[in-house]
Amino acid sequence: MSSDSTVSESVVHNTPVFDELKKKYPFLVYWPDYSFEGLRGIYKSKYEDMCIYNNGSVYNRPYCIKLFSILESLFIRRGLGANNKIFEEGKKWFKENKESIKLNSDEMNDFIKKLGVSLEETYVNDFKTYQGLYGNNTEVIDILKLYYFSENSGTINHIMGSPDHKDYYSTCKFINECLEIYNKYKNFKCSGNNNITYSNPSTICAEVNHFYSKYKLHLYYTLRGMHNISKGTTNDTAPIKCLRDPSESSFFGENQKLSTGGKAGVAILSVFGIFLIFYMLYKLTPLGNLMYPRGRRIRKMWRNVESFDEQVNFDHSTNMDQPNRRETSGERVTSEKYRFMFN
Repeated sequence: MSSDSTVSESVVHNTPVFDELKKKYPFLVYWPDYSFEGLRGIYKSKYEDMCIYNNGSVYNRPYCIKLFSILESLFIRRGLGANNKIFEEGKKWFKENKESIKLNSDEMNDFIKKLGVSLEETYVNDFKTYQGLYGNNTEVIDILKLYYFSENSGTINHIMGSPDHKDYYSTCKFINECLEIYNKYKNFKCSGNNNITYSNPSTICAEVNHFYSKYKLHLYYTLRGMHNISKGTTNDTAPIKCLRDPSESSFFGENQKLSTGGKAGVAILSVFGIFLIFYMLYKLTPLGNLMYPRGRRIRKMWRNVESFDEQVNFDHSTNMDQPNRRETSGERVTSEKYRFMFN
């Protein structure tokens, strides 16, 4: 996009949607205004093979890829052909004659650059028009989510490589939101049928394509290495696994958000568990004696009383068998001890 248009008028900055996104996703670092600068979302890597020269020249290749990426959008996605016959004929002619075509000259470089800038401005103007139409707020938000994901793909990759990062869970949820958006539009508005017939020039499709290239290049293999993506997963845009949020708890193998009542119940059970532990320590370990020594003396006294009662009962039964036997000195001591304990 040209510098004049960038300076004169912002596209999404200072809009309610932009402010809402910036507040909702504070972990995103880069918030540039919306643009297609550098053929973002327009550049098609699928032309890399077609642009290989037999003579080994590497100078023409980047210009070739840019040129056909631009032509695909200008001639077909801009509605200059309901079918792709004209474009396919042009590609066929180029393949047959490319060895004699020099695309890296200053003139061709300038031509390709001007075409690219015009196309970038066209996409942005389409977005601005679409943004102003009633009822399109959801799709505008979806477009901007994918855009700011792409602009922050490096930051997102860094966070997802560090599970202890404070923004890890929020970032993981954001990735799944973007994957859901991608699959929604890729399977509907930007489906394979639309791509084949070149009948859909929507800006969201450019964002969908760019998101996928950024996700696959900067993030996908990091997520596989961190086990956010299962080894057996064949769908590379399936939802990823996120580590459990601290406000969630696992019940019967499922993650469930704890309600206020649930959190209160957990707190009560925790207090009861702590009380039960201290009670067991008090009753079954020496800790109780240290905390309440008087209780220890009382328990010892009652154990002595029980032992004395057993001795008295034994002596009484013995005396009943020997009525004429005289009291021994040991029995007098026991009797004195009994009186001492209860006086």
